[in-house]
Amino acid sequence: MPAPGQGYGSPDSVAEVVALLASEKGLFTTGTETGSEDGTQSK
Repeated sequence: MPAPGQGYGSPDSVAEVVALLASEKGLFTTGTETGSEDGTQSK
């Protein structure tokens, strides 16, 4: 496993983002770019 900020999100962390966006808690999350890159930003 890479250190924080050194790699991409695991399948579990990506699944958590998807589940949040699909839930009622993500209802008003629109027009955003959401990533799961273990603290890094891809360009």
